[in-house]
Amino acid sequence: MKYIHYLLMLIMLISGGLIINKIQPGHNWGGDFSLYINQSKHIIESYSIDELYEWNKISMQHSNKLKQIGPYAYPNGFPILLSPIYYFFGIDFVLMKVLCGLFFLLSIPLMFNLFKEHFKDVTVPMALVCLFAFNNHFIDFADNILSDLPFLFFCLLTFYIMTIKNNIMNQILLGACLFFSCFIRDVGIFLIPALLCYQILHSEKYSNNKYHTIIPYSVFFFFFVLRKLSFPIGGENHINFLVSGLYLDLVRSNLKYYISLFSYAFFNYGFFIIGLVFIVIAIFGAFLNFKKHLHFTIFILSNMFILIIWPARQGIRYLFPILPFITFFFLQAIIFIQEKLNINSKYQRYILILCVIAISSYSVIKLYSKNELSNQAYTSEMVEIYNYIAQIDASDNIIGFRKPRVLWLFSGARSVYTDLNHFDDSIASYLLIKKDSQLVSNRYEILKEFQNYVLIQK
Repeated sequence: MKYIHYLLMLIMLISGGLIINKIQPGHNWGGDFSLYINQSKHIIESYSIDELYEWNKISMQHSNKLKQIGPYAYPNGFPILLSPIYYFFGIDFVLMKVLCGLFFLLSIPLMFNLFKEHFKDVTVPMALVCLFAFNNHFIDFADNILSDLPFLFFCLLTFYIMTIKNNIMNQILLGACLFFSCFIRDVGIFLIPALLCYQILHSEKYSNNKYHTIIPYSVFFFFFVLRKLSFPIGGENHINFLVSGLYLDLVRSNLKYYISLFSYAFFNYGFFIIGLVFIVIAIFGAFLNFKKHLHFTIFILSNMFILIIWPARQGIRYLFPILPFITFFFLQAIIFIQEKLNINSKYQRYILILCVIAISSYSVIKLYSKNELSNQAYTSEMVEIYNYIAQIDASDNIIGFRKPRVLWLFSGARSVYTDLNHFDDSIASYLLIKKDSQLVSNRYEILKEFQNYVLIQK
């Protein structure tokens, strides 16, 4: 059915146009993006990645806020993806965002091909694809230099390669994708139990070549050893953060929060009841072919478990890798219910198409109703500030700022998170704060005033 390929291409083209239209120069304050770019910079410019790790560790430990939030270093998979752009173009925000958007676009045919064999009517997986291709959260998120969309792509690719022909090359590729998913985000490790489950429940696929089952793990282990030898593992402070912040009320609160996010994902309003109904129907869909799809379920549950027990709420972007699978289960349940109600398949198709058109249209309208500027970290004033701070001797002086990783990337200054209330106890020698802060002029010397900021020193 050639028209399917053309339709997928059209969907990708429209979605790509929406993404390009939303991408803006510069970047929001965030903070994570700057560490990703800085790691890419250290990889390309042959700086010691260990040096970056050690200083960021010091920064996190001496920041009165970020020490419990930011990792000492992110997995270097995403910085490696950014590195060709940095090598040829430097810090080009637009190109780096386009790269993230491209990974999302490539996820669209992967979703379709991964789910199409589970439905009789090709309209259903196509509807699923449209729910994501025109989803304002995914499209708008491409205006960020973050690992979430590449991670989504490699998770889908890993699951897709599980299903294709069993030969040596595909199993090697499966192991490589399995590793690189983990190399982008640590939670990619949950793909390993999903793969093991798939191999057990689809043992007939490996009956003639049982040794093929160990190839992906061998490839994964090989690359994992290389990673261990080449890069520091920077998330060890997250373990302490998790253990120290875990309590029962947090679990209840997070569970309610993330259930509401499933409503927000498609309707842009976080109604708990709608999210709960969505989850209940999806759970029913998961039980319809429980064994056949158990590897999907394991991946969903393991990711949800981490989100629910995590002391800090991560927002909708952390649902990105599991949302297609939960939606898949939801649609399976809906189709099953329609069949039990003896609804004509033609009407099923029309109802589904109308619902998808309505949800997608509403999502695109919401996308364009948001006209916020996404550049706060690289305005003309901030560039002036970065250039000024870059002239301060970084070997002896540390700057206190609410976004230390951003300041470090653009000015080269060693930075920690601090504010006026904690300045005296901070290791920082200088403090960059908003002008409207309550300054005690006879206590601190004002070194430099900018339009909206002021640089003071002890």
